[in-house]
Amino acid sequence: MMRSYCFAIFAGLLVMECQGGDWPAFRGPTGQGMAKAEKTPLEWSPSSGIAWKVPLPGPGASGAVVSSGRVFVTCYSGHLVPGMPGGSTASLKRHLLCLEASSGKTVWEKVVPAKLPEEEKIRDHGYAASTPLVDDKLVYAFFGKSGLHAFSLDGVKAWEADVGSSTSGWGSAASPVACGDLVVVNASVESGSIIALDRATGKEKWRASGIKESWNTPVVVPDGAGGKQLVVAIAGKVLGLDPATGKTDQYAVTKKGLHGHTPVFNSQGDLWFSELPGNKIGTWDRKTDKVTIFDSPEPRARPYGLIVDHKDQVWYVEYHGD
Repeated sequence: MMRSYCFAIFAGLLVMECQGGDWPAFRGPTGQGMAKAEKTPLEWSPSSGIAWKVPLPGPGASGAVVSSGRVFVTCYSGHLVPGMPGGSTASLKRHLLCLEASSGKTVWEKVVPAKLPEEEKIRDHGYAASTPLVDDKLVYAFFGKSGLHAFSLDGVKAWEADVGSSTSGWGSAASPVACGDLVVVNASVESGSIIALDRATGKEKWRASGIKESWNTPVVVPDGAGGKQLVVAIAGKVLGLDPATGKTDQYAVTKKGLHGHTPVFNSQGDLWFSELPGNKIGTWDRKTDKVTIFDSPEPRARPYGLIVDHKDQVWYVEYHGD
């Protein structure tokens, strides 16, 4: 049976766009998953809370970004598409689509063939899991070992950059993040590093090595002294990097697990993170360097999607594997 893949935009995203609040990156403008829009829908169904729905060339696990009346989203085709037999890594392609936010009409589409050899199979989420990044000039799409690709908002190729050639059965999931004039990519899977590139040219500015077992998207966090840190969680540690140089300013030792989820911070600058396996939630007080680890109340539960709300309460979703 052939299966069709669709992208639906919820009315809440249109409300946010109308209120002037673009959603330019993974988890929004601050990387915290918080929106300023008011009166957004609280419930969705096939018949309510959805503004429009359009077919895609294939599936994808990335989030959509919204800027200046346009939506950018990725997907993949040609290999291991659920419901579509056949295909091969030689036929694998990633797609970046630009849609009108008001109607879903396709403005342009770009296709990026896979650089081979590619991983024969990706667990759970497929070959397009990294959310694009968009600014006032370019949109950036990260496709693992197939590189970081930058296009103008009209779909003209600006540049592409190679960040490494390794692959993983878990695939790539980290999304590009803006930090000043830089675009930063967690290329733990591809080269065991975090790489900062000039947003206008794609030229590499710095590279931090030793980034092991890390699938999360870095987040830019106030450092408490008027500056910023680039925070990323890796196996057994949470790092605070100098955004200008990539050098480690500060770090906290956690457990020995891997990190697949983006850290979040509260109004005091404390970092919260989750760790797998072991189903742990942790917090790092960067003023004292104290790390506190909490066990999930459900032994089989895995914590996902940390959010700190306006009251500094930490929320997360638990997955029980059922």
